[in-house]
Amino acid sequence: MCGIFGLISPVNSRKTRQFSRTFKSLMRSSESRGKDCSGVLVSSEKEFKVFKSSQRGKTLLRDKMVQDSLKGDMKVKKGNTSFVIAGHTRMVTQGSKYEFENIQPCISGDRLAIFHNGVITNWRELSNEMSLTNAHLFSDTKILALLLEELCTKEDVIQSSL
Repeated sequence: MCGIFGLISPVNSRKTRQFSRTFKSLMRSSESRGKDCSGVLVSSEKEFKVFKSSQRGKTLLRDKMVQDSLKGDMKVKKGNTSFVIAGHTRMVTQGSKYEFENIQPCISGDRLAIFHNGVITNWRELSNEMSLTNAHLFSDTKILALLLEELCTKEDVIQSSL
C-alpha cells in the first residue's frame, strides 16, 4: 500500500535539525510501504508547500527545493503557532504515477490536501456521479479529493444562502 507519516513542531522549537533528521528517517523507513512515487507537504498557518516526485522518497529528499524547505521552513516563523510536515510514499495500485495529480498529497481547490492509504473500491461510481472525464487516469485518492472539494463547495453555497 502506502506509507503516511508526519511531524508537528510546537512554537519556539529550536530542534529543527533533529526535526529534519527525523523526517528524513521516516521517509526512508516508509519506503518499505511503497517506492513508486512520493510527496511532501510543508505547512504553517500562513502557507503550505507541496513537493511531489514519480520516484521514491529518498530521491525526493535529494531535491534542492525540498532540502531548502526542510532547512529553512522548519523554523517556526514569527506569528505561527505550529509547523507541520507530512510525507507519503506510494505503491501504485490505481492511477498512473506519471500523472502529477495522482501523487499524494492530492490537492483540490485551495483548501484540501489529502493523504490516503487504502483502496477506494467504488471510484468508478464516484467519478461517474461527478461526471469526470478520463477518470481512469486518476488515482482513487485524487477522485476522493475532487469529491470532497465538490461537497465543501456545495456546503459553502448552502451556508452563504442561509
